[in-house]
Amino acid sequence: MKILIGAVVAAALALPSAASAICFTRPQMRAVAAVAAGPLVANVVARCASFPGGAPNLTAARPSLAGRFRGEAAAAAAIVAPAISQLLGQPETDPQRLVAAVTPFLDLMLSTQVAKLGERTCRNIDDMAVAVLPLSDRQVVDILGAALVAGARDRPSLQFSLCEDDRR
Repeated sequence: MKILIGAVVAAALALPSAASAICFTRPQMRAVAAVAAGPLVANVVARCASFPGGAPNLTAARPSLAGRFRGEAAAAAAIVAPAISQLLGQPETDPQRLVAAVTPFLDLMLSTQVAKLGERTCRNIDDMAVAVLPLSDRQVVDILGAALVAGARDRPSLQFSLCEDDRR
């Protein structure tokens, strides 16, 4: 789980930044998690399925995972769009288009981080998948959002941080 959290945080931290640093509120962190959930899961499943017998649960669930999190990502677009716009240093446009423009970059960043997963970690993720996959998309995104908040708190960055009034 630590590498998954690290992958989402690393991808978020790697976004090009505007001249000044910005902070993300808790709802915006959750929105980042919603946008990242689909690409993250797809990359983890692909990586872990590459190991012989390394991820039977993820491999079996692969067809049902393909469309997951799209609704959560679409709903999150308006929440995260202002922060993405500020990070990119571009005026805010249509939230759905802005998120769609960032998604390939996010997918690339996540795939780079997920490529570091080893067979043992994939077996651990596969074991956790039994407990996590039956959860609703909203519940999974809530867990990832909480992980992003924790990651931003534990690994502050000049470009990407938790807003001061949200630090507890």
